[in-house]
Amino acid sequence: MQRKYTKNSLSRVSNRNINQTSNKDLDLVAEELIRLAKTRLPNHVLKGVITGYEEDIRQDAVLLALRWYLRNNEPDWNAPRAIAAALKYIKGDLLKLRNRESQIMRCMKDQLPITLPHPTQLSPCDWSDAKLKAMIHDAVSLAVKSDRISHACASISLRIYVDEISVKDLATQLNVHRSAIYQHLKRVRREIPDIIDDIEVPLHEIL
Repeated sequence: MQRKYTKNSLSRVSNRNINQTSNKDLDLVAEELIRLAKTRLPNHVLKGVITGYEEDIRQDAVLLALRWYLRNNEPDWNAPRAIAAALKYIKGDLLKLRNRESQIMRCMKDQLPITLPHPTQLSPCDWSDAKLKAMIHDAVSLAVKSDRISHACASISLRIYVDEISVKDLATQLNVHRSAIYQHLKRVRREIPDIIDDIEVPLHEIL
């Protein structure tokens, strides 16, 4: 029988070791979401412009579902329902993105190649909020994919940097000390700068 994880599990075990329990609970939720994502979206099922993107969709869907888990204060966590919604959202978003990129490339096929600077060649102060969040999200996703950070670290950093919740509020929500949140963020900040430097900027984002 598959174990079901609820948000109440955080409070039930917090008295043993608050900081370690929070991290363990997030990892357990992530493991369940990964298993469900592989079941609902196996390899070699996607067609058209998103052929072969199953792993990327699963990865982003798990991170999105974890952000929902941290964002919502629902008494009962329904992992199957969450991953189904996340997969649908990520798949639809990627389909629109790939179709738009294909359309842009068709329109530009007779034009000379355009060389534009990578966003990291600019000061972060010059980035738009949307671009900064997009770059952070992509870097965090790649860091998880390459096993450089855990899903727990990733979900917490996305809540802080992308969803813009305060460290204090997230610590209160998870019933942990703020230092536990900062420990996760420290690991993420150590890994993502080099990843951002290597990220290719999609054409549709710089036109």
